[in-house]
Amino acid sequence: AARQEQLAKEQAAVPAEPTATSIGAYQAQKAKQLSLAKGETVVILDDTKNWWVVRNSAGAEGKVPSNFLKRDPTPVPVVATPASPLAGPSTTEDTSKWHPVSHPTEGTYYVHEDTQETRWELPTAVSVPSAVSPPMSPSAAAPTETRRTFKAIGAYAAKKPEQLTLQKGEMVYLVDDSKRWWIVENASGQSGKVPSNYLKECEAPAAAARPIASPHADRSVESHADDTNAAEAARVAEAA
Repeated sequence: AARQEQLAKEQAAVPAEPTATSIGAYQAQKAKQLSLAKGETVVILDDTKNWWVVRNSAGAEGKVPSNFLKRDPTPVPVVATPASPLAGPSTTEDTSKWHPVSHPTEGTYYVHEDTQETRWELPTAVSVPSAVSPPMSPSAAAPTETRRTFKAIGAYAAKKPEQLTLQKGEMVYLVDDSKRWWIVENASGQSGKVPSNYLKECEAPAAAARPIASPHADRSVESHADDTNAAEAARVAEAA
């Protein structure tokens, strides 16, 4: 029994391989790089540099830009502890406190409401009294986050593989704004870096309509402002 407990502890101590999901398609430019499809899940082998070394489901390994990947949450592995022959019948765990959460690519995993432990599979179920509330739905456990939308105030032509070409007036979704060059995603699902000064955030719709004297005059003023901002953005990007 002591040997079985030791083996179970050793299995629990082995961490699961970290994985990441591609937020956009990437085409390898060199022999040591690896092509990615949007939504593809890969195993992270080395994330100490800007270009991560990963392995895909086919076993191929290579480098990819880290800004094309989103690290997946690492679930706690389920390790069954062998029961002692003299301990009698094994007890099972109450599943009423485990709530399902939807993962964008891997399906559904479960979160314990008290310990916040995560598992890909539920423990052995036991009968739950009818008075106990049913598990929360995935939508209740993980509310949808509203994505910030931006409009390109000028056209920008990508100069490097990790950059994204913009058309004037194009609408894009914000992925990362932690640096001067933002990572955005266009309507086709392509993502890449663009100069932040080429983008203007779209305002949320107002609660009450405000009177507009001349719609044509307002559009001409806004167009003139966008043209002025685009010219300034181009000047700054060229200087950088």
